[in-house]
Amino acid sequence: MQSIISLSRAALAVALFAGLGVAPATWAQSKCVLDVGASSATGEFATACGDQAVAAGQHATAIGMGAEALADRNVAVGAVANAEGLYSTALGTATEAIGVRSTAVGVHAEAAGEEATALGGGTEVTGRYATGVGS
Repeated sequence: MQSIISLSRAALAVALFAGLGVAPATWAQSKCVLDVGASSATGEFATACGDQAVAAGQHATAIGMGAEALADRNVAVGAVANAEGLYSTALGTATEAIGVRSTAVGVHAEAAGEEATALGGGTEVTGRYATGVGS
C-alpha cells in the first residue's frame, strides 16, 4: 500500500508541476531566498538557502547565512560553514571541511586533510585520514 501511495504522490507532483508549466530542465538548480539578502546556487543541481549562501559545485548544498559549498557534492550547513574540498561536509557554525572527502561537525571544527574527520566544537585536524574528537 505504501508504494501505491508514494507513486500517487509522485504522479501528483509531476502533474502539478506540468500544470504550472515547470519543465524538468527548470529543476536543474534550486534557489531558496529567505527574508533578507540573497543566496546563489550556480552549480548544476545546487541548492543555496540563506543570506549570502553560495552553492557553486554540482549537487552542492549550502544552508545558512554565509554558508559556502564550493566544490562538487559538498554540503555546508550552518552560519559561515565552509565545505571547500571535493565531496566534503561541514556542519555547524564557522565549520570548515577543506580537504577532499573531509567531514567537520561542530562549532569552529576544521578538517583540512584528505578524508579527515573533525568532530566536536573547536576540533582541528590536518593530514590525510586524520581524525579528531573534541568537546
